[in-house]
Amino acid sequence: MGAGGSIPSDVTMETVKAERGKYEALLAQPEAPKYKMAVIGFTAPGGDAMNTDKDKTGVRYDSTPIANGVILAGSSCVMFDYTPDDHDGFAAKVAEFDALIVRINPGQLSAPGVVEGAQMKFDGLMRELVAKKVPVWSSPGVQTQMGAKDALTNIGHLKCGLPDTYTYFGEDSGKCAHFVGPEGMRKTCAFQPRVIKQNRGSAGFVGPEGMRKTCAFQPRVIKQNRGSAGEGIWLVWLLSKDGKKVKKADYSADDASITAAGGGGLAPYCASLGAELLEDDDMIKLMEMNDNHVEYHSLGEFLTFCVDGPSGEGAGEWKATFPGQYFKGGKEAGGQLVDQRLLPRIEEGEVRMQMVGNRMFKIIHKKPVGGLSAVGGNNEMTFYEPGAKPENPKEGVLYAADFPDYARLEKQFVEDDIPVVMPALGLGDEPLPLLWTGDFIPKNTEESPDGSDGKTDFVVGEFNCSCVGISPFGAACGPDKDLKDVPDDLFLDGYALTTLMGQKASEMLDELRAKA
Repeated sequence: MGAGGSIPSDVTMETVKAERGKYEALLAQPEAPKYKMAVIGFTAPGGDAMNTDKDKTGVRYDSTPIANGVILAGSSCVMFDYTPDDHDGFAAKVAEFDALIVRINPGQLSAPGVVEGAQMKFDGLMRELVAKKVPVWSSPGVQTQMGAKDALTNIGHLKCGLPDTYTYFGEDSGKCAHFVGPEGMRKTCAFQPRVIKQNRGSAGFVGPEGMRKTCAFQPRVIKQNRGSAGEGIWLVWLLSKDGKKVKKADYSADDASITAAGGGGLAPYCASLGAELLEDDDMIKLMEMNDNHVEYHSLGEFLTFCVDGPSGEGAGEWKATFPGQYFKGGKEAGGQLVDQRLLPRIEEGEVRMQMVGNRMFKIIHKKPVGGLSAVGGNNEMTFYEPGAKPENPKEGVLYAADFPDYARLEKQFVEDDIPVVMPALGLGDEPLPLLWTGDFIPKNTEESPDGSDGKTDFVVGEFNCSCVGISPFGAACGPDKDLKDVPDDLFLDGYALTTLMGQKASEMLDELRAKA
């Protein structure tokens, strides 16, 4: 391809504002593009109800600004849909491009009326391109391995991870050896959770006792692999009465002396991992993160719910909207649970690092409203600009440099963790996602678990790289909406992000070509 690769010097956010109408449509392609790229979408059968990410032109609401960001960086970029009815024709078409930016919402290729097997064929084609060193942002492998909850297990040895994080994988039958009776587990454990590289350098397993061991030691978060709105993510506390565990036969909802136990290390929790095991009739408090509802069950009932759902024998009565069965389909179908330490300071909110490749675009504090979870719209967001504070700061803008915890987290994540995160996830041959986020949870330091040193560490609670939406353009989303409906300030915020995406896409292609 020809020369180029940087945003023209005469294009600034002021010119975007002054010529806004021009940027509400796809820009003219450069005469000598550096690279040839495409934004790939998909229109599911069923009209507006099945395509809630589209504007009135039928294009995903943020795809045009993304394509324009690439064009402004000196490459060409067109937009077109995947066509399951003509897979071979689509495959021939995409073979002409240097890189693809996929903007297809998870699940759309499996929607009712879509050609059976469309998702599998599309993913297979994308993997073929990746094998040919054609970047796909984000590729199926990256979405699967970075977006899966067991990514938290794989990064347990990094500064942004927790070493006591474990993954339980389901069998093809939908069962899990960790979730049968204790004696049965010792006899039938056909697999182990992932090896966790401890910070001290040794390797360890949670062992076949699974949650009977971890929940006896500390409050936990149990996360299913499927879903994205907090369903199947449970906070788990032991119930306590007079400093002792509560048995199901002794539990009464009217007994005010029965409370959720405090932090790890306090009775009735044991002093070290594995010092004690819970029994199936020990009572626990559960809170599901999709709606923050609370339930009280024995551990055995919860384990049964996780495997067989609320109708499973011995599951008890459940209020949960979603039906458990988290191992259904086995490992290959995403049947797994992650078992992680509960960090009580999550009530302070999560810190989202909004990333474009290895470049931090924005730091967002998401504080929950009316509960512990900041999922969905259940949060208040505060935005911070990363990097050094400018000599002439803008009025009303918050800068992370003024907040030591955020400045330290930014430095740690960008300089220490990002260079090694892809290899840790088994993705060493793939580039970072073009647009992705890491959600961090605050915690007390390992050296001072009671918080007496006044310091704060942060660990990753989740990565998201599956068609991350560009929220400033959200007002353009809808069957009667388009980019003209986006307020000026948000329009400029959105374009600041998409122009950076165009620059980083070109830079990452440069790096790949240099390695070839």
